[in-house]
Amino acid sequence: MKGLCPNHLDHIITSYHRHTTIVFCNTIAATENVEKELKKLYRGEVMVYHSRNKKQEQDMLSGKKHIIAATSALSMGVDIRNVDLVIHYNMPMSLADYYQMAGRAGREGQHARSILLYTPDDYTENHWLLKCIEEKGARNRALRRLDEMKEFCEDEEQCMVITLLNALGDSHENACRYCTNCQKGR
Repeated sequence: MKGLCPNHLDHIITSYHRHTTIVFCNTIAATENVEKELKKLYRGEVMVYHSRNKKQEQDMLSGKKHIIAATSALSMGVDIRNVDLVIHYNMPMSLADYYQMAGRAGREGQHARSILLYTPDDYTENHWLLKCIEEKGARNRALRRLDEMKEFCEDEEQCMVITLLNALGDSHENACRYCTNCQKGR
């Protein structure tokens, strides 16, 4: 598991997982690596979901599997109940992607967490992937969004909720008191 040892991911899941956990990864290879490592720790509870592997969708929707390693394909119209933990294993490509994935947690009003794991390698890998976009205008827009996401990940002072909502065009003035940066000030 690139950038994070299985024990660290296990610690996060053990600390916060109650019902359903989604671990979002940027590539199919990463989802399959995360699934492989987590299956060693959580036998019978882990599945992978990406554009090439949707055959286990019924197990996920019926609640038979409680830990899902997935690409952003999962955010597109699949309604999973009781998600109380979202882990972003890789830095998302944009703030909008992050917001959409994080929003999977707590939809039924339950207490939920979204944890963003970030290493500078994530930016480098994402940048390489986005440079492959052929159309210059689309590529430049995607790279700008990636740079915004990197700034968000590296900002250790501003309330993450204010930064995120303001960047997405929804003004929010009061600090949330719950994000990592707000917790530092408590």
